[in-house]
Amino acid sequence: MKLLKPYAFLLLSIAALLSCNKYRVYDKYNDIPQSLWYADSTLTYTFEIADSIYAYHILYNIRYSISYPYHNIYIKYKLYDTQNNELKSDLQFMDLLHPTTGEPLGAGTGDIFNINYYALKNYKFAKSGKYKITLTQYMRQDPLPEILSVGIRVDKSTEMLK
Repeated sequence: MKLLKPYAFLLLSIAALLSCNKYRVYDKYNDIPQSLWYADSTLTYTFEIADSIYAYHILYNIRYSISYPYHNIYIKYKLYDTQNNELKSDLQFMDLLHPTTGEPLGAGTGDIFNINYYALKNYKFAKSGKYKITLTQYMRQDPLPEILSVGIRVDKSTEMLK
């Protein structure tokens, strides 16, 4: 047992280092109650941009079940600035399952899969401060079944803006 302690500490240290991402600014999931995402259920994420000399990537994180009845999903986002002014909005289409084969896209095991898609890539925030992004599902079926959780991740780009 004493022989395993140094190795356990080493493995935990390596795992901690690998899980850290110096470019990650924000990462949060909202669980969808009963895996039924209603069209009028707006998900809200508030994050802080500390350094406006960088561009940022905003990504959707979608956790879904293999029983999801469609191959795609439409999500509408709205991005707000620190004064709650709408900066940008878009309706975006993403595949969760391969349209032909029905194979789940993303990573997962068993019946649960996770996938990431860019909502905004290399987005330039005008100034530092708190920002908000809201998400709504924009599918014909309401509620939309088998969506387990939806999240937003904000990453600082590796390139500085000029």
